[in-house]
Amino acid sequence: MNAGPPRKVLLGAVLLAAVLLSACGGDVDAAGSGKVCVTEGGSTACLVDRSGGKVELEAEGFQPGSELGVAGLDPVAADQIGTVGKVGGNGRLEGKLGYPGGGGQVPEMVVTVQGSARDGSPVLLTLRRPAS
Repeated sequence: MNAGPPRKVLLGAVLLAAVLLSACGGDVDAAGSGKVCVTEGGSTACLVDRSGGKVELEAEGFQPGSELGVAGLDPVAADQIGTVGKVGGNGRLEGKLGYPGGGGQVPEMVVTVQGSARDGSPVLLTLRRPAS
């Protein structure tokens, strides 16, 4: 008599869901910091809290060799002039882009990341990180 899926299948599904949820959005990294992510068309951008009030941008799943247009990384600056980041051969953002912080509270951040997905289609991601 089979009343439903075996327990191993259900446990596997629950573990997979937990891994997927922790991989992107609201998760806490090893340093105890927050991470906010947005995914579209296979491309992902994350704002990751680091020590000292710093916030770094991580991005992956973009067209290798392309560039990302990024705006809003310095919420304190009067002008929100964007910056450009280079995407490496692995589809990830090369180098580090982020808010340098000042050791204190981090203001709310609304960051946009514009680029090309691996297939060349345009991607526009908007990340909102609450103040802390």
